[in-house]
Amino acid sequence: MLPQTKFQFQVEGELIQFLDWSKGTPKYVRIAIGEERFPIKLSKSLRREIVDLNIVPGDRLKIIGDETLKPETGIHKLKATRIINLSRQSEPMPDNLEEISYSKKGKSKAKILVCHKSGCLKRGGKHLHEKIEQALSELGLQNHVEIERTGCQKRCKKAPNFILMPGEKETRCDRMDLDSILSFLEKHFCISCK
Repeated sequence: MLPQTKFQFQVEGELIQFLDWSKGTPKYVRIAIGEERFPIKLSKSLRREIVDLNIVPGDRLKIIGDETLKPETGIHKLKATRIINLSRQSEPMPDNLEEISYSKKGKSKAKILVCHKSGCLKRGGKHLHEKIEQALSELGLQNHVEIERTGCQKRCKKAPNFILMPGEKETRCDRMDLDSILSFLEKHFCISCK
C-alpha cells in the first residue's frame, strides 16, 4: 500500500452552503469555484470558530488547508484549517502556499460520483458503476462525463448511491432501477445528445 500524499492548498470561491451539522457546528462547507462545486471538511478547531466568523452563503472565501491524496483510490480530500471571509475583510496570504486551480480549460467536465464503500458495493454498487459506464458509452458521453469513486456518501440505508454533477444543485440518486439508468442519464446530461 502506497503512503498518502499531503499538500497545503489555498482556494478562493463562493460559499454555497454548510453541510453535515452536528453539535451545533457544520462539518463541511461547499464552495463554488467557477462552475465546479467542492465539499471541504473543516478542522475541528475551525468548526468551533466558524460561527464567530460571521460567514453566510454567497460570501467569497479564501480557504487554506491540507489536501490528502490516497494513491490507491486517487481520491483527494480537502481539510480547511483557516478561512478568510474576503467579502468582509482583507488579509494578506502567506507567500509559501501554492495556489491550486480546480477549473479546467474550457468547459468543466461533468461528473458522476459513485459510492464505493462496502455498504453500497454489497447492495449493487459495482453493477451500478458498470451500468453507468455502459450508458455513458451508448450516449457517446464517455469523454464528457467522468465517473469518480467516492467514500461513504452517508446514505447507506438507501444504497447504492451516486451523485450527478454539475448543475444548479447536485442530484443525489439512490436505489436506482438499473434498467432505467440510460434514460435517467440522458435526461440529466443530454439536452440534445442525438
